[in-house]
Amino acid sequence: MLGPIARSLAVLLRYSLGLSFAKTAALLGQLGVPVTAGALPQIAASTSSALVPVRDEIVARLNNSPAVVPDETGWRVGGRRGWWLWAATSREATCYWIASGRGYEEACRVVSPEFSGVLVRDGWGPCRQYANATAQSCLAHLTRRCKEMYADLPGWARSTPRRVYQILTGALAARELDEDERAEVVADLSERVELMIAEPEPHPDNRRLLKHLANERQALFSFLTHDGVDATNWRAEQAIRPLVGSESPRHDMGHFETTGHHSDSVVAIRGW
Repeated sequence: MLGPIARSLAVLLRYSLGLSFAKTAALLGQLGVPVTAGALPQIAASTSSALVPVRDEIVARLNNSPAVVPDETGWRVGGRRGWWLWAATSREATCYWIASGRGYEEACRVVSPEFSGVLVRDGWGPCRQYANATAQSCLAHLTRRCKEMYADLPGWARSTPRRVYQILTGALAARELDEDERAEVVADLSERVELMIAEPEPHPDNRRLLKHLANERQALFSFLTHDGVDATNWRAEQAIRPLVGSESPRHDMGHFETTGHHSDSVVAIRGW
């Protein structure tokens, strides 16, 4: 029977480094730890059960955080696409889970529907269903979109993305101001956003930008009114990045379950 260190190493090799069970068994054998590939799935299952309390504590810390940053990306299970790797992260903890969808129901598996902090996210629609949460839209996505539009649009249509970009960068520049000054900036920029939304816009790309701005108007400047909130979703993107890559074997590593449900597995890490 393998001891706890060997069992942990086996799980690390399989689910962090992406080795197959056969290669994991072979490597452990070379290290003087005899184990068969057929025994490793049971070892992984028992290890995942032991981690359930750890996972629950991390999820609780996330939901008690003042701000959570969720994100998701495509994933493969058993070589088949159609799955999603999710991440939700805060200053204290990060939780990953693999789900068969990318909607509100899947998000609620970790981020409670009762979450009442700030959700920092891109323009992902299902996040708007968190009725008790305050939203912060990722300004990096929006400023990037404005710059790309400015480069692609004809000269007569460039003023709209330029003005939106100026509003957003003006907000970013106000981060170091005191609370009263930030409140004045938010009031001014919010008024400018409303005026832009109300203006007629002849170019269809600009109309789409302004429609998105209208949908996100309540989520543009939360980072200026709530302490400790980021203006972008960089935390979630950085959390996901180590786990995915076009050449990474981990991208097809399957499940490491800590919930007992085969269809939607959860891996939780970094809780302190």
